[in-house]
Amino acid sequence: MTPKIQIEYRPLNELKKLEDNPRTIKKKDFETLKKSVQDNPDYFEARPLILSDRTGELVIIAGNMRYEAAKAIGMEQVPTVTLHGLTEERERENSSFATTSTMENGTSTNFSIAGTWTSFKTGAFITSSSQSRTRSR
Repeated sequence: MTPKIQIEYRPLNELKKLEDNPRTIKKKDFETLKKSVQDNPDYFEARPLILSDRTGELVIIAGNMRYEAAKAIGMEQVPTVTLHGLTEERERENSSFATTSTMENGTSTNFSIAGTWTSFKTGAFITSSSQSRTRSR
């Protein structure tokens, strides 16, 4: 059986960051992320950037901070997986899942997520900055 998802290394200049990405990262945490990306390429490959080709461009829907870290340390290519044929709703769903499942270093607010994706329910998640359980509506 052939795997449905294949990792492909792509040049950074072929990728477009997600507009209105609600996730931010503190400088100290970004430095840690850069070191992790540089020192652990196998881990980076195990968690590639997730792309959507819905608009005809390769848009990063998960991994925008890893993209920035890779760029900052001078990488020219990064591991990616492209999800083909997503609807806009599925794209938001995947991006929201990635945002809420990778809060170990980055932060966002419920307001920024809810304001960006008003038609999508993100469910319960824990933010690293407050460690409080919240639910967006």
